[in-house]
Formats: sequence, structure tokens, C-alpha cells
Amino acid sequence: GHIVTQERCFLRRDGRRFHAEIRGRMQSDGNVVCVARDITERKRKEASAAERTRELAALHALGLVVSSSLSLNQVGKAALQGILAAVQPDLAYLFLREGDKLHLQEVAPQEALPRLGIIPEHRVGECMCGLTVKEEKPLYSRDIHTDSRCTWDECKAAGIRSFATLPLRSGPEIIGVIGLASLADRDFEASSDFLETLAHQVSLALANARHYELARQELAERKITEEQLYQETLYNQIILESL
Repeated sequence: GHIVTQERCFLRRDGRRFHAEIRGRMQSDGNVVCVARDITERKRKEASAAERTRELAALHALGLVVSSSLSLNQVGKAALQGILAAVQPDLAYLFLREGDKLHLQEVAPQEALPRLGIIPEHRVGECMCGLTVKEEKPLYSRDIHTDSRCTWDECKAAGIRSFATLPLRSGPEIIGVIGLASLADRDFEASSDFLETLAHQVSLALANARHYELARQELAERKITEEQLYQETLYNQIILESL
């Protein structure tokens, strides 16, 4: 007399899978009555909602991490640690741009450095990291070994299979690149909206840190100039008093 409900995954005759909710009850005469309902769309929406909740939590956590410091180096380290936790790539890179050059700022996790070996200097327009700066858009590759855009050998030698490059913007300027690598086949592009939102958040933190560094440098230079003017004024005053 009790209703029993179960959810199962079934295979259609054409090979496609679908989820179904089955509600069954044994009647007094011993027969069992069941009703099956296709809940594939509901399961998809539930999975999508759960993924969106996870992404929002990751964005919030990353925001807290990167806003905890105004040091450019500390923000870079924090950004990659936050991305490792949110995206779980095997490797993550941060390049900062200076003119037509891309300088490697940070690699995470640190134990990956021996695997990578010596990373050559990157330039705008070269390999995927340089191309993403030149084209000002994210690039995704499922297999860098067969992708003509990947022209450097250090990533291939490290055993990397899939790769994503995300430009970092400050206004109209591309200030750097985040690289995400997977040793196994991975479709980074399937999470492009989330990854590009992460990159935008990192861009803001790096831009703020860079402005802070410039302001601090200007302040230090101003203090030196003021001190020099003070010393010159004091010297001139001493000269005048000695006449």
C-alpha cells in the first residue's frame, strides 16, 4: 500500500540516456502499479543551478583572496591560488605585459616548475599566450600537439594536452594573460563564461595593484624631490647667512 519513488537513468533504443522518476505501489491483489515520468530536463536544470552556485561561490572566494593585498606580486600569487581552487587545472600561468614582451609573473602550483623547466621569453603575437594579447580575446585548445597556434615546445614537453589563454584588461589595454593547462583532454571552452568572468575579476585586482604601485612610486619620488629642495634651500640659507 505504500508508494515507493526512485530515480533511475535509462537507455533509449536510439542509444540516448535519459532520467526517469518511477513511482510504484503494490495493490491489495498483489499487482504492482507504476508510473514513470521523464525528468531529464529537470535534472539538467538542477545540475545547471548547482554549477552556477558553485561558480558564484568560487567568484566570491576569489574576490576575497585577490582583494586582500595591493602588492602586485601578492595579488598575482593570490589570483592563481584562487583559480586553482575554482577551476582545478593541472597548471596555471600568469604573464604580465611590458610593451611587446610577456614576463612570467607566477606559476601554480609551485611544484609544477620542475616539470616546466626553463620557460623562454614570450612575445605578443607568438604562441597562444602572445596571440591572445594580439587578438584581444580568449583562446581555447583541446590538443596543443595538433594546434598550429601553439608554437612553443615547453608546454608540449611538460605533457600538457589542453590549454586556455585568457586576456587581462585594464580599460582598452591588455595588461597580461592567464594560461590554464590540463594534462588530460579537457574542454575549457565549455566553461568560457565562467573563466572569462574570473579573468575579469583578476584584471580589476591587478589593475588596482598596478595603480597603487605607481602611486606609491610617485609618492616616494616626490618625497625625494622635496627632500632635495629642502636641502638646497637650507644650503642656500647657510650660504647667505655666512656672507
